Amino acid sequence: KNAKWKTMIADTTWYVGGMTYANGAKSNAKTAYNYEVGANKDASTTVTSKIGLMYLSDYYYAASKDYWTLPGWSSSGNDYRKAINKNWLYTGLYEWTLSRDSGGSVTAFAVFVDGLVLDGVVVTSYGYALRPSFSLSSSIKFTSGEGTAVNPIRIQL
Repeated sequence: KNAKWKTMIADTTWYVGGMTYANGAKSNAKTAYNYEVGANKDASTTVTSKIGLMYLSDYYYAASKDYWTLPGWSSSGNDYRKAINKNWLYTGLYEWTLSRDSGGSVTAFAVFVDGLVLDGVVVTSYGYALRPSFSLSSSIKFTSGEGTAVNPIRIQL
């Protein structure tokens, strides 16, 4: 019984080569996606596992599409801070992403408490949240639901 979840979660290749600060925090959803897993990804550094963390672009695309052209951070304030009430992944916590800042050996992109995106030195004493992310196996079938608290999505093997 305890091993049943292992057949539900697929092995996933996570691209962890990273991207520059300009292509992550100062860019929009499409640019970050392209540098994480799209046409401009660094395919030379990968990890294969069942569980990872969300990519920065996951956070960007979780906002309603009206915000997808905004950068994660801008000195003008015209950035992802505006999307916090329209982003289902926003928690109000400091939170690490899987996306590494390629400009430093120990830096990654993070969502901050006010919803903006910056990079930072990955230090466990900071107490940032980690959100597990995974892909379901192709054998999983959707059976019903809308993904809400009262009507959750139901799946079966």
